[in-house]
Amino acid sequence: MTCKSMKSLLFSSILAFSVLLPLNSLHAQEDSVKTNAYGEPSTYRESCYRKWYKAFQIRGAKEVENGTHEDVIVSLSRGMDGDCFYGKVEIRGGSVRQIFIKTTEGDYEQVPFEEEDDILIENGISDPVVSNLRTQRQVVHVIFPSALRPKAAAYEQAPEPDIDF
Repeated sequence: MTCKSMKSLLFSSILAFSVLLPLNSLHAQEDSVKTNAYGEPSTYRESCYRKWYKAFQIRGAKEVENGTHEDVIVSLSRGMDGDCFYGKVEIRGGSVRQIFIKTTEGDYEQVPFEEEDDILIENGISDPVVSNLRTQRQVVHVIFPSALRPKAAAYEQAPEPDIDF
């Protein structure tokens, strides 16, 4: 095989690969039907839990104190999809003891879960707990937005020199 024919073959292979790869990923997206936390079909989007998780990984968190916190977010997830709701939580001994989700009427519905182990809070987010909420098995996390450390101040950019050489 000559050098010219090898170059032609390589170019054709790269071109075919670059055309077929995006088509294959489009086909895979069409085949997979994702569901939200209630088992209803939805289009994939990064869950609010993942967004909060990333924020806490970047900024870190202040320690969460014992007591009742009414400014929390309760994340319910099934698989990769999930939803977030306003809620409140009771913390005793550094562990989550009760979780409530706020309804649209302003009341709170308790999230049932087994208190076998301590549900600790690490970096502003509770350990996961499994709950059968409204007959749906959910993974629950409690997120403490008020514990998120503030964004670090950016460095002030100095101007470029304005010097005649």
